[in-house]
Amino acid sequence: MQASKVQIGIIILALVLTFVAILVFSGVLPGIRPSGSTEKATLKIWGPIPKEEISEIISDAQKSLYNITLEYSQRNSASIESDYVSAIASGQGPDIVILPSDSIIRQSGTLFPLSEMITKRDFQDTFADAAGILDVTGIIYGLPLTIDPLILYWNKDMFQSASISRSPGAWDEFVADAKALTKIDSSGNIIQSGAALGLFSNISHPKEILSALAMQAGDPIVERATLNATLGDTPSNQASAMENALRFYTEFAGQNKASFSWSPSLPKDIGLFERGDLAMYFGFASEAMQIRDANPHLNFDVASIPQIRGLSLKITFGRFLYLAISKSGAHIAASWSSSQKLTDKYALQKLADHTSLPPSRRDLLQTIQKDPIKAIFWQEAVRSRNWLDANPQTTSDIFRDMVNSVYSGSKTINEAVRDASVKFKSLYQSR
Repeated sequence: MQASKVQIGIIILALVLTFVAILVFSGVLPGIRPSGSTEKATLKIWGPIPKEEISEIISDAQKSLYNITLEYSQRNSASIESDYVSAIASGQGPDIVILPSDSIIRQSGTLFPLSEMITKRDFQDTFADAAGILDVTGIIYGLPLTIDPLILYWNKDMFQSASISRSPGAWDEFVADAKALTKIDSSGNIIQSGAALGLFSNISHPKEILSALAMQAGDPIVERATLNATLGDTPSNQASAMENALRFYTEFAGQNKASFSWSPSLPKDIGLFERGDLAMYFGFASEAMQIRDANPHLNFDVASIPQIRGLSLKITFGRFLYLAISKSGAHIAASWSSSQKLTDKYALQKLADHTSLPPSRRDLLQTIQKDPIKAIFWQEAVRSRNWLDANPQTTSDIFRDMVNSVYSGSKTINEAVRDASVKFKSLYQSR
């Protein structure tokens, strides 16, 4: 039977469309590509995450990105921001950069505003509440990757020897445990410390611990929406949240205080904990492997940092890494498609598997962790809060002066916080 003219026309049209499709997907003709890009793109990604921990995620993402090649370069976490600034100035910057929240805010002028790509509703529904720290005046500058919460590391053997069955859940319990676990010789020297608090020089995270204490008491340190500094503010004549935090913190270094457990003659807190001579250490989740590697025989566990008794809202301090797109990149559409792949459920689950750090996505944070240490990490990630640090070195200096002036007796608690507040507000007003 001969084909009709209509059938012949349909066959010819099908052949033409097939030929055109082949040309489009081979790159000869422009068209709609799976990646949303109309040209081949090689994207440079910079980040502080070790290459061995992120290479699988990069490779898997690239497989589903048509015509896009992803090249990851690991950068030193201490210098990545300055390296990025220099590279942007010379026109050699990356297309995508992974930075902590404070760095992204400082570099927001160089970044592509993602509010044009993702709605605030979708962002909030996808990522943990604390990740919204970058949502300043309605503009989103980065997609969150990991959350690194401040937690309490505690020496199980030391607790058992003191007949203490569990880690402290409230700060009054923490004080009692620290006192019971501290041993002082006849000369007044600490030979075993219950807790590392009170000073600045030999504490690993004094600014973060004080921030957590103040935030638990209601001071956000810096308002997210306005970037106004609130450190030291109080609605009445009562002591401010930071005054109460500073008083509590510094008493652990006061020899005449009942909670005395720390002195300037002691080594750095994390080293003492790794050695087995410190009962409780405040550190980040990311330090667990370092502690384990330093002393494989150390019998330690992790717990939530203590909370103020009677308050239902539980808060810890958290650090966040974000993925952002450089405004000067030549392939914005391809960078956005890649960013979506690198922050989807599959990618962030893989990243969490490799880093042991909680992912930023809500759907992953609600999964039950069989590993007891990871279970605490995931729980505390949900409780994590942060404040946008305009200049980490300057704010650290302000916190250091505040602590040191109280320890030396040169200022009262009120005077130290008042002076710190003035410096803090001046820093943020000058932005």
